[in-house]
Amino acid sequence: MNSIDVFWYAWPWFGLGAAVVMLVVLFATDACRSNDGPRWRDPVWLAWLMPAALMIHQFEEYGCHVSGGEYDMIVTMATLFASNPIMAGANVPLLHFPLMNMVFAWVALPVAAILSKRNPVIGLSSYGFILANALVHVVSTIGFGVSPLESPGFFTGALGFVGLFVVMVLALRKGGFMNGRALAIAIVCGIAGHLLLAAVYALSIVGGAPAVVIGDVAVSFAPAILAMAASGGLVMKETLGKA
Repeated sequence: MNSIDVFWYAWPWFGLGAAVVMLVVLFATDACRSNDGPRWRDPVWLAWLMPAALMIHQFEEYGCHVSGGEYDMIVTMATLFASNPIMAGANVPLLHFPLMNMVFAWVALPVAAILSKRNPVIGLSSYGFILANALVHVVSTIGFGVSPLESPGFFTGALGFVGLFVVMVLALRKGGFMNGRALAIAIVCGIAGHLLLAAVYALSIVGGAPAVVIGDVAVSFAPAILAMAASGGLVMKETLGKA
């Protein structure tokens, strides 16, 4: 087994290890906090919670579902594309799977969390992304008629992500760090970022692997960029402030 093969099977485990470290920092220190109130009502802390949550989800999605040396998630997607006349010509490189997941969780979400100190809409846009992801896991599990135990990422996606989304909404109501319009912007921008994943797959038909790689990086930052543009830039508009 060469170094590429080692990385191919190890990257979900790297994420799991990083997530454990992040959770210790989040719950045992004040490094990711922006106020002295409860952690669950701190928008910056909530934004920093997302990288850890995504890494754990990615571990369940890939690391916990390997059959015959192949990731079940990738096999399922390949089967789905092959059965679809439009997507049959898709040219999605294997690099897409670790690249998209790692750039999003390891780079884009931490950057959004850093920016959330001045504009919480940016940091919390990731909650719209996970809401869309949870829906995808529920629909795909039901649509394929598989058991949740056999569905890659179902428990952290459908159950964990929905729970975290509810926590964020309740935190907004209790903490009042931004109003309902700001929340709507964050959610819509996150969902839009997730929908752009479909565009990446479509790009592979005309642009091949290079288009997918470029698209992966762009989509990883899309929720934060869209939220920034819709909420006033690096500093949130005053009209989106406390409810």
